[in-house]
Amino acid sequence: MTYYYVDTNNAVQGPVDLAALQDLKYRGQINAGTPVTPVGDEQWKTLGDILAATSGPLVGEPLLPPPPGPGVPAEIEGSITSGSSWFYWIAALSLINSLILFFGGNTHFVIGLGIMQIIDGLGIGMAEGGLPSARYVCLFLDVVIAGGFVCFGIFGRSHFWVYLTGVMFYVLDALIYLVVGEWMSFGFHVFALIFLIKGLASLREKNRILAAGPVQTSAST
Repeated sequence: MTYYYVDTNNAVQGPVDLAALQDLKYRGQINAGTPVTPVGDEQWKTLGDILAATSGPLVGEPLLPPPPGPGVPAEIEGSITSGSSWFYWIAALSLINSLILFFGGNTHFVIGLGIMQIIDGLGIGMAEGGLPSARYVCLFLDVVIAGGFVCFGIFGRSHFWVYLTGVMFYVLDALIYLVVGEWMSFGFHVFALIFLIKGLASLREKNRILAAGPVQTSAST
């Protein structure tokens, strides 16, 4: 019985017999988790499973089935992680800004969300107008918005449209600072957007790689 296997470059190799697979494993070129399939079968298993129990008789002409999926370069994954982590920073610093205002402070982080600053201002104004509970309602809205950006960071790493939605929200928020002339905050928004968009581009490239499938090579004898 002979087998196809996926090498470290995510290319299909083979067919080779079981002894050759064991030799490749001994030399460190493949391992127990390497995808392997018998010639004539379309079900991929790990080398460990193949070595533990051999398959039954096979029928039909030899074929080269599709491997389980391509690998994504580490630099692309790193760019996605780095870009999406900005959503966490935006959420955290924006919420800190709101808490500072809630407890009477007058400083803020320039990377924070302008929409939350507007909500906080409305809450303070309504409280001074005789509706103190408004500040708590506005703080709750701040928490909801910050939570949304956390979700962009969590789910955006694997869902392009979630990530894109988060970027668009932050672009709109940057326009708030542009309109009111808060140039430092606007500048930091642009700075953060550079990394966010870089991560978005990497996520798009990752999806393209996954959709394209692995590189197939000619089977060797």
